[in-house]
Amino acid sequence: MKALFKIGALVTAGVALSAGLAGCGCGGCNGCGGNSVSNRSVTNSNWFTGTSYAGIQTSFIPVADHPEYTKEEIVYEVSFDGSSASNSSYSVEYKDGTFTTEFYAQAYDWSAKNIPEKYRRDESEIVYRYTTTLNVKVRYTLKKDGSASEWMDDVVVNDSYFRAAGKRLQPVYSRQESQSSSPARRSADTLEKTYNRVNAVYENFYAYDCGEVTAYSTVNGKSAEKVHGKLNKISYSFFDNAYLYTAVRSMTLSETLTQTVTMFSGANMGTENYSVRGGRADIPAEELKAISAELNRVGLYHPVTKDAEGNDVEDKGVPATAVAVNNVGSKLVGAQQIIWYASVTDPDMNTARATMLKIAAPLPYNLGILNYKLKEIKSTLWNE
Repeated sequence: MKALFKIGALVTAGVALSAGLAGCGCGGCNGCGGNSVSNRSVTNSNWFTGTSYAGIQTSFIPVADHPEYTKEEIVYEVSFDGSSASNSSYSVEYKDGTFTTEFYAQAYDWSAKNIPEKYRRDESEIVYRYTTTLNVKVRYTLKKDGSASEWMDDVVVNDSYFRAAGKRLQPVYSRQESQSSSPARRSADTLEKTYNRVNAVYENFYAYDCGEVTAYSTVNGKSAEKVHGKLNKISYSFFDNAYLYTAVRSMTLSETLTQTVTMFSGANMGTENYSVRGGRADIPAEELKAISAELNRVGLYHPVTKDAEGNDVEDKGVPATAVAVNNVGSKLVGAQQIIWYASVTDPDMNTARATMLKIAAPLPYNLGILNYKLKEIKSTLWNE
């Protein structure tokens, strides 16, 4: 990789980056104070052909009467790269990994009984829904004696609802279910201390005006509840921790992108600041070739095989923009993940829709990197 980014360790809920951003950066929406805050990021509809469209296209809502109105559903292959692992105490392996994303719109019923009573209202609202599912097998090995755990199945599912780009992707609701075995510490003297097996559910309900969130968690049978207010006083764009990849996808994707955002984490029941930076990092040629072929198959990329003079040239693959996301307050200095998106080369004819192409997700404690690479586009958005 030709990189101006350093890939460091990143601690996340679950195995790897199954989390996200969500956005209560309310701008001029009603109920959020109406104050102008210069630190808010610009959010664009980079998944549409015309990125400036501020609302939600009707064709983004799958309905029986219009079978052509389909979800965006993408499958990523998850592989482990341990070549950079330097942990002297223990090691980890991953195999048989898949990561699936679904993105579409639907009605959200604000009167539903599962919503905290103080947030309910007699209203239904069309919002985005973004879900991710990570399935992977993991095994830990203690280096001093070679003892190894059984292969364990990790499953992390995120489900999130949020508003349109014109409302800065304000969060409405999110839920994460996690059955995972996460690295526990930098060093361990027994195999059992190398990982934590967690069975958890995190659920976040946001007030209609974006000013407050009520968070619930159940971790290994222990439940907790917390109300976090004054969200409309946060200086930066504010996002829930369940749709990171869509929130970053909405930003002005370029090498000059520099933004700080605040995320609410159900696992931590609190907020954290993250830096989002554009830069240069190449996807390996063979990987980019395979990804570009899949985009071409569904009409999201057209190979360039002729130059301006009509001479035959080798296609370079879909242009990609790399974005590094780093927890500003992390004790792991320099910790970051890198996400690649198809570049928005023409905001009015956005063929590739800023499709997420790859993720490099470092594990904590110098245990290696999980790579998520686009493998199959099961369905894509209606041509809007």
